[in-house]
Amino acid sequence: MGALREVTLVPMTINTKKLFMAGAVAIFVVALFQIFFEIVVKQGAASETYSPQHDWVVSYKSGGFTYNGSSAVQKNNVVLQRGDSILVQNELPAGHPLVVRFLAYHKLIEIYQDDIMLYSYGKSDFEKGTLVGSGYHYFYPMVCDTNCAVRFVFVESENDMPLYAPKFELLTPWEANSDFNATRFSSLVFGLFLVVFGVLSVIIGACASIYGASYFRLLMIGLLSFSLGLWTLCYTKLVQIFSMNLAFNTSLEYVSLLFSAIPFSFLLVRMRKGKILRWKWYVLIGINAIGILVFVALSTLHFMDIVHFSRTLWVYHVYVGIGVVALLVCGAIYNRRMDLSGKILAVGCFVFVGFAMLELVRYKINQTEMFGHILSDNSLLPMGTFFFVLLLMVSFVAHLSRLQSHKAERDLLANIAYLDSLTGLFNRAKCKQIFEVLDRGNSDYAIVSIDLNGLKYVNDNYGHGMGDALIKAFAQALKEAFDGIGTAIRLGGDEFIMVVRSEHLAEMDLALAKMAELQKKRGAELPIPLEAAYGIAFRHELADKYSAEQRNGRFESEYVYDLADERMYAMKSEMKSNLVRK
Repeated sequence: MGALREVTLVPMTINTKKLFMAGAVAIFVVALFQIFFEIVVKQGAASETYSPQHDWVVSYKSGGFTYNGSSAVQKNNVVLQRGDSILVQNELPAGHPLVVRFLAYHKLIEIYQDDIMLYSYGKSDFEKGTLVGSGYHYFYPMVCDTNCAVRFVFVESENDMPLYAPKFELLTPWEANSDFNATRFSSLVFGLFLVVFGVLSVIIGACASIYGASYFRLLMIGLLSFSLGLWTLCYTKLVQIFSMNLAFNTSLEYVSLLFSAIPFSFLLVRMRKGKILRWKWYVLIGINAIGILVFVALSTLHFMDIVHFSRTLWVYHVYVGIGVVALLVCGAIYNRRMDLSGKILAVGCFVFVGFAMLELVRYKINQTEMFGHILSDNSLLPMGTFFFVLLLMVSFVAHLSRLQSHKAERDLLANIAYLDSLTGLFNRAKCKQIFEVLDRGNSDYAIVSIDLNGLKYVNDNYGHGMGDALIKAFAQALKEAFDGIGTAIRLGGDEFIMVVRSEHLAEMDLALAKMAELQKKRGAELPIPLEAAYGIAFRHELADKYSAEQRNGRFESEYVYDLADERMYAMKSEMKSNLVRK
C-alpha cells in the first residue's frame, strides 16, 4: 500500500456558452465543406449533355401529357394499380453514342428502340410477386444516322401508386458514371462517415458498456448512426456504387429507416430515466415497444411478399408522427429543466427536422411542373443526418463530462472524509478501513506506532499555531521518508501510524534512517528539534496467537498495533531527550 499523496481534486465544469459556440462553429465549418465540395465536384460533372428536339410524350390508360424530361413529374391525382403501364416516347438525337440515365421506383421496365426491345428490368420479380427495386437505370441506345424513336414502358408493380414520369438525362458513355458519383460526392462522404462512425461507436460502446452503463448511450448512438448512414446511401442511390441489386438496395433502405427509430427511442428512454415523471417514462417505453412491433411487423410482411414496404410506409409515418407528439407532451425531447446534454439532444432533433422539411420543399419544387427543375438534385438529408449524429455525440460528451464532474466531487468528499485536515494524511476512520483490508489477507505486514515528542511544550510556550507547524513538519518528513513504501496515518494529536506491506518490509530500515535525516533538516526551522519515538510490530509475531473468540470483535491488526505501541513507549522511556519529559 503506497503512501498517500496530496491531490487537489477540481470538479469539472462545462461552459455552456462556449460549448454552443463550438457547435455553431462546427456546423458552419461543415456547411462550408459542403459548399466547397459542391463547387469542386461540379468540375467532375458531365461537360456535355444532350436534349431531344421534342418533349417527351407520356401515355396511360386514361390520358396523357408531355413534359421536357429535365425533371421528374409526379401526378398524385392519377392512381395506378399493379399491372398498369405508362408509355414515355421521344426521339433521340442522331450521330452520337449516348447513355440515357433515369430513376425509377418499383417499375417493371422495357425499353424499345425502333420497336426492338434493348433493355428489360424486373420482369421475373414482377411475375413472382417479389419486390421490384428502385434505382438508377442506364440505357445504351444504338447509334443512328437519323433521329431514332425510343419507347419506355413502365409497368407498376404495386397498388395505389401515383403516376410518375422520370427525369431523363442524356450523357456520353464515358461521363455517365463519373458524373453521377461526382455530383453526389458530398452525400457519399456523409453517408460513409456515418456508417464507419456507427460501426466504431457500436464496437466501443458494446465493450465499454461492460464497465459502465453510461456507455449504453454510445452504443445506441452508434446503431443510430449506422442505420442512418445506410439509409443515406440507399436514399440517395449511392449504394449502387457497391451493389447493383436494386431489390436488395431498396429493402435495405426501408429496413435501415424503420430500424433507426429503435435505437433513438432506447436512447431517450435511457436519458430520461429518473428525470421525468414515472408515467411519462412508461410512455417512452411504450413508444419504444410500438416501434419494435412496427419494425418487426412491416419487415415480416415485406419479406414474405405479403405487402411490401412501399405500401405500408404510411404506418411508420403515422407511428413517427404520434411518437413525436407524445415525446413533446412528455417533455422527452425538450423541457426547461433539462441538463445541458438533454438540451443539445433537443437541438439535434430540431436541426434534423429542419433539414427534413427543407428536403421535402426541395423535392416538391423539383417535381412541380410550374417551377420545373430549378434546385439541385442533391438531397439535403445527408448533411442534416450528419449534424444530427454530431450533436448526439456532443450531447454524449456533455453527459460524460457531467458524470466525471460528479465523480470528482464524490471522490473529493470521500477523500475529505478520510483525510486529516491538518496534514493531508489518512485519518482514524481510514485506519479502521485499512485494518479491515489487512485482516482479509494472509500476507505479512508491519505497523509502526509513532509518537511525536514535545508537542505540549510547543503549544504551551509558542502557541497552538506553532504546534500545528510542528505536526505538519513531521508529517511531511514521514511521508517523504516512506514514499512508495508505506501508508501514513495520523490518529490525532501527536500520534501517527505507518503501515508497511510485506513487499516493502526489507526497505523499512532505510526509510527510518531517511526519516531521522529529514527530522533534523526540518527541525532546524522550528523552535525545538523534531523528535519521535516509534515501535515496530509484525503480523507474523502474533500468528495464531489469538483465536476468533479471544479477539472479542477486534481486528488482528489491532493487536499488532498494540504490540507496536508498547515498543514505542519502551523506546520513549529509554530516550535521553528533554522533550520526552516536557
